[in-house]
Amino acid sequence: MDRKLRKLAEQRIAVTPPHPPAQPDDVIHELQVHQVELEIQNEELRRSQGELQRIRDEYAALYDDAPVGYITLGAEGQILRYNRTFLRLLGRDSLPGSPPFLVNFLGNDGKKTFNSRFRRFYEDSTGQSMEVDLPDGRIIKLQGAPGGLLALVDVTSERRAEQRVRVLLEEKELLLREVHHRVKNNLSTVASQLSLQASRLTEEHPVAADAVRRAQERVLAMQSVYEVLNQNEVYRTIDAARYLEDLLDRLQKTTPTSADIRFVRDIESVQLQTKTTVTLGLLVNELISNAWKHAFSQGPVDPVITISLRRNPEGSLGLVVADNGAGPPSDGTPGSGSLGLLMVHLLAEQLQGTISFGCTSESGRGTCVRLTFRDAPQL
Repeated sequence: MDRKLRKLAEQRIAVTPPHPPAQPDDVIHELQVHQVELEIQNEELRRSQGELQRIRDEYAALYDDAPVGYITLGAEGQILRYNRTFLRLLGRDSLPGSPPFLVNFLGNDGKKTFNSRFRRFYEDSTGQSMEVDLPDGRIIKLQGAPGGLLALVDVTSERRAEQRVRVLLEEKELLLREVHHRVKNNLSTVASQLSLQASRLTEEHPVAADAVRRAQERVLAMQSVYEVLNQNEVYRTIDAARYLEDLLDRLQKTTPTSADIRFVRDIESVQLQTKTTVTLGLLVNELISNAWKHAFSQGPVDPVITISLRRNPEGSLGLVVADNGAGPPSDGTPGSGSLGLLMVHLLAEQLQGTISFGCTSESGRGTCVRLTFRDAPQL
């Protein structure tokens, strides 16, 4: 016996050891001390048992009334232990006396899923999950834990909400695709009417015909955006390379003066916001139209327009449109005072970019225009 326990026993019987004790009295005293020590130990044991029972009751209450269902499964899928929340999930007050099998409480699809995955799930269920349906159509998520323990949560509301969101997104996508298709067709109609009008004005009013043709090119630049959008799975951004390549092809086909002009293209595949892409396309259209009108009026032997779009190291974008034509006029600005040049400056402002004329081209001749800008922030 430890000294503390013996001291406590001595205090209880209020006996002070005699000096020197008689032999029979010593034996009686020791027996009394041991008896009291056993009583003290029994009291401690009863207190520990009471505390253990209280903890067990608290744990049982937490287990039974947990916000999720808990079950323990055997190796064959039989339910060995369960809580009241699991019964509420099933809509039952109790389960049959013999250990029932979980699969018997599942819907048809749930039975197939459970049977196909149970063996692997049981052998290593930690961190794994599966979703099964009940006969009433509700969806239950089974989350595995060590020792065959499973947590069950009713996720029917979440899955139905996700399904509603998917349906709404599909409807929105269909609506956007229809809107883009109609806008593209309307712009195509406008471009065709402008082309027809330009052809009628060509002989008698060449200046007016040129103005109408420039307007047609602007419409085609916007139409190209919707052409690409109509083929995209994502409507928020557009691949600038794909769009500009398509725009350049359209311009070369629809502009009479461009037949002998060669394009050199160095366009990086960059995802841009749709709004930015529309503005950029209009600006490129104006710069190329300006080059056709002014740079090659007297025409070099091999007219070339170079279009480059690259992302700069600091994250901005650099657009360069250069030609090997006659070069800028004496004031240094090609097309000075024209509507096209005014639009170039306005479009550069919309992009919040900086534009410069007369940068050095690779050929060392002609006109070079450089625009530095950043994509619009995503909302």
